Amino acid sequence: MNFSITTTAKRTMLQAALFVAAVSFSLFANAEGHVVFKGRVLRTDVCTTPVSMIVTDGVDTMEVVITRNGRYSFAIPTNENVSVFLTSADHITKEIKLDTHNALENRTTRVPFFVQLERQTKGMEMGYVSAAGHIYFNPQGEGVRTMLVPTPQAKVNVEAQDIAAR
Repeated sequence: MNFSITTTAKRTMLQAALFVAAVSFSLFANAEGHVVFKGRVLRTDVCTTPVSMIVTDGVDTMEVVITRNGRYSFAIPTNENVSVFLTSADHITKEIKLDTHNALENRTTRVPFFVQLERQTKGMEMGYVSAAGHIYFNPQGEGVRTMLVPTPQAKVNVEAQDIAAR
């Protein structure tokens, strides 16, 4: 079997390598703390369609590599607010908000979290009315506690929403 790597895959691997190198150098220099989010994308069905995970602060965007079994890992500097968007064909897009304020500075904090994607109903496109969850750091005395707050999973018919580019 002959595998070929596309230009996009090469670029994505190069970006990931540069990002890991940058995080590593800053960790060695103790310039600022980072929060490493590590987990797995779960689906309610057996599906082979790829999952896209985009992390953005509204200005910069990073695409996270997800393995075949759904595992991922990425780092965010402390004192940042970002959104994670997960998309996959025939599944409802999900957003999770991450807030690394109050995380321990000059340290690496590891936060495991798993995300489950649900199948899209055929013939009736659905979407969540707000972010599916919010992970933040709550100061508790001398330590910090990671909080995962799932938001109500209300879904609305996308066709019913008035979305127009103006």
